[in-house]
Amino acid sequence: MDTVEEIKARLNIENIIGEYVRLTPAGTNLKGLCPFHREKTPSFMVSPDKEMWHCFGCGKGGDLFTFIMEIEGIEFPEALRILAERAGVQLSRIPQPQKNKKTRVLDVLSLIAQWYHQSFALSKAGVVAREYAQRRGLLPETIQAWQIGYAPDLWDAGLAFARKRGFTQEELRESGMFIVKGDGALYDRFRHRLMFPIRDHRGTIVGFGGRILDGSKTDPGEAKYINSPQTLVYDKSNVLFGLYQAKSSIREAGEAVIVEGYMDVVSSSQAEVKNVVAASGTALTPAQARILKRYTSTVSFAFDNDSAGLRAALRALDIVWIEAMTVKAIPIIGGKDPDDIARESPDGWQNAVAGAVPVIDYWISVFQKTTDLSSGQGKRVFAQALLPLIRRMPDSIEQSHYIQRVSTLLHVSEETIIKAMNATVKKRADGHARIPASNAPHEQKTVSSLSEEFLWGIVLLHPELISVIIDIVTEDMMPTDALKELYNCAKLYYNQPDFHTQPFIDFVRAQTPQSENYPVALQMLAEDAFGHLDTEHQLKEFEKLLIRIQRVWLAIQRKELIFQLKDAEQKGDHARIEQLLAEQQRLHSYLQRLEGV
Repeated sequence: MDTVEEIKARLNIENIIGEYVRLTPAGTNLKGLCPFHREKTPSFMVSPDKEMWHCFGCGKGGDLFTFIMEIEGIEFPEALRILAERAGVQLSRIPQPQKNKKTRVLDVLSLIAQWYHQSFALSKAGVVAREYAQRRGLLPETIQAWQIGYAPDLWDAGLAFARKRGFTQEELRESGMFIVKGDGALYDRFRHRLMFPIRDHRGTIVGFGGRILDGSKTDPGEAKYINSPQTLVYDKSNVLFGLYQAKSSIREAGEAVIVEGYMDVVSSSQAEVKNVVAASGTALTPAQARILKRYTSTVSFAFDNDSAGLRAALRALDIVWIEAMTVKAIPIIGGKDPDDIARESPDGWQNAVAGAVPVIDYWISVFQKTTDLSSGQGKRVFAQALLPLIRRMPDSIEQSHYIQRVSTLLHVSEETIIKAMNATVKKRADGHARIPASNAPHEQKTVSSLSEEFLWGIVLLHPELISVIIDIVTEDMMPTDALKELYNCAKLYYNQPDFHTQPFIDFVRAQTPQSENYPVALQMLAEDAFGHLDTEHQLKEFEKLLIRIQRVWLAIQRKELIFQLKDAEQKGDHARIEQLLAEQQRLHSYLQRLEGV
């Protein structure tokens, strides 16, 4: 029996294809929606008896190997390697020159993963990693299952090991495991770190994540976690950490739980919640959502109850709702990570996952508990946080349900809620954001937003702009008490000698506990309005808002001066008239400078 036949004999075609396509019985065959073209009625058939597949819609078909080649976009040698690994068939008979560059890079990663794991388990230097893992509650069987390793605290230990195995300089560079110096020399990217191999959905190691350990001599530890860069084999937007280990459990549970970090996934799996994945150090991407859709149509997010959690929710919902997926949220109590909960109370984490609720219900609950809905300011905060989420809902009936619910909670008409929701931000076809034109600074509104709020939202996203605000804006330019308070918080924050050590939004929330959700809502507002823009264009929007605010304020000041001048003239107060005319000229010059911008 040759290698190909041996692999086919060991693998069931329906199991392999079933990892990509939801198959249902159709007589002696199986059917599903074709992954190679869009269709609503299944025309994709799999025959376990014949070990063949065929789509009657697009005409594609073949055996197990052609399916893997087609869906993964790879050549036969790589498909052979993938399926051989699944079947446990050795491919030592393949001559080395026949391996392509991609395969050789994967060989580098696989070999280094083994070396890291051995360094963790056996080396004297690895004791610091073993002690750290023990403190984090990782069991030996968990460490083994996830192939957790240790990268030594040396500049070139991994490089020396890989070179001894015959890999070329180009192959080592392409692996992403080594950094290229200015003279072309290489050194280890990961040093003195606990190592997590990142596998794609097929189980192939394509990259690594590394957590810094204490006492490194070669790594200053500026980043607690670092990940492999984009490489020939690793695109983080297409990989979900833990999916290979979790996909069977995801199918069984009917949902995928999405967390933030490697330890969240590993600890959750150890706590017997195995349908958990992480987005590999990035926000969830459309490609990751499409991959998850192969296994389930329901996702549950473990969001933090803070500004980062709200922003993550906003980004993630856009993506998963496009894929027509049901979205739930898992309540995280006390600011703990899933890792903390899973370690301290496995039953507590299991109950939290089981208690996931529809995502909009979750955020309504969060803001109900922390916002004074009896005040106009509280209603504004609540609406600004929730309406961007509700507006994104793809189902009009669900959207209507939540509009009614927000209307009832705020005691504001549904018409007002809909108007505010639609007017918050309208994106132009050219990709820029249009802020509502009605922005009279002293006009008190219930749910719609002011230019100043968009401005502060951008500042909360880019705290380096605080110095610009303090230099140009004054407190009396702020139209509401909440915005004046925010302005004064910014001054206080900026005048601290060590202000950069604490995130600005955390400082503001600590200074204003009675309205701690207001800065979160403003950050959400800006993310909703400008999140589709890169940093350069966000800063341009900031400049536009700053100019608009100054112009409106100057217009109001000039009107006020006119009334004061009339009053002074009636009283015959010539000294006052002269003073007001000088002030009027100053404002006129200020406005002319703005008009020239």
